[in-house]
Amino acid sequence: MRIFSATYGLKVHSNFDSMEWGKHMNTALRRMGHDLIEFDWDINYSTKKSRSDWEKKEKYVRNKQLVEKVQKAHEKKKIDLFLSIGREEWACPEGIEKIKKLGLVTLNFVPDDIWETDFMEHYKNLALVYDYNWTIQMNSFKNYTKIGATSIYAPPGADPYIYKPYSCERDLDVVFMGSNFGYRKKLLQTIVDAGLPLRICGGGWYRDKLCAVKVVFDDIIYFCWRCKIMTREEITELAHELLFSDIIWYMKHLNGIEDIFGPGLPLDESVKMYSRSKITLNFSGTGGPYERNFYKSIKAVKGRDVEAPMSGAFYLTEYTDDIAQLYKIGKEIEIYRSIPELLDKIKYYLENPNEVEAIREAGRKRALQDYTWEKCFEKIFDRIGLLKR
Repeated sequence: MRIFSATYGLKVHSNFDSMEWGKHMNTALRRMGHDLIEFDWDINYSTKKSRSDWEKKEKYVRNKQLVEKVQKAHEKKKIDLFLSIGREEWACPEGIEKIKKLGLVTLNFVPDDIWETDFMEHYKNLALVYDYNWTIQMNSFKNYTKIGATSIYAPPGADPYIYKPYSCERDLDVVFMGSNFGYRKKLLQTIVDAGLPLRICGGGWYRDKLCAVKVVFDDIIYFCWRCKIMTREEITELAHELLFSDIIWYMKHLNGIEDIFGPGLPLDESVKMYSRSKITLNFSGTGGPYERNFYKSIKAVKGRDVEAPMSGAFYLTEYTDDIAQLYKIGKEIEIYRSIPELLDKIKYYLENPNEVEAIREAGRKRALQDYTWEKCFEKIFDRIGLLKR
């Protein structure tokens, strides 16, 4: 099959690294034997000005170039599928319409469409134009149904040549790799307060003894922003959480900050951390009105739901209906539904390494069996009828 892939060069969105995903998707399509034409968006919003410049002018220039490249490639030899990772910040619905008129099947991979407000702002117009919208979130179907767009489901994939176990000592007990976002900080602080060994790697964590000042400053900014849309009771609760709890926690653990927090890691070192850790944690909450509330926050599938088990991690994640469809709970991964359950399971599995190794091995086997990018593409192509052509 001849595929035009506009999935690369989109390092612009904090919730997923679409540059890496696009690169891995393209690699998998080539391994499957497909003829691939790539389009590099080459977008990187490093400053507010660069983002503004892109949205005012460069976006339309780049979309014109996209349409022209598709047209030339299609004239040279028939293209069967146009594949993209698209949001309205960089993809123009008018351009996709022109591509459709060439007779191509159009498919947009959409990893973060679960929050309805965000969906309506960033995807609605595009979703209506594409023939198919590939969602990795089962609970996102309602957003597409509401506007009359066509959506199909398959889980995210991972590249087994990249996400693989390393032969190394398991020298870290509990590891979380990810940015400082939503309620993650509060839950991780709770783990440390319970006396459990924890290592955190990622952006937005403060790793020196001036961190408390930075934390309080950031909390004040967030507090002022949220006050505009909260009740007096909610404001009081948030003030206590942000302005007092953080100060107390950081002062209490000031001497151990550098042992707890580490910087973000390059991809190969991140994958190696899955082998070094006895337990790899995940939080499934997304942005939105309840992003700091563990119990109310909307939950979503993450790329590491596949990447971590495929890398041989013992994966301890929040329960979601989606994750229960992907793995056998307690056999291939483990889950928690509450903070006490999270703490209890960390303690239990640190004391039962044989069970950890059995789950680690079974989780990797399942990921390799069902969740490589090749397997995911096979499911998608079958559902949209491309395998029958």
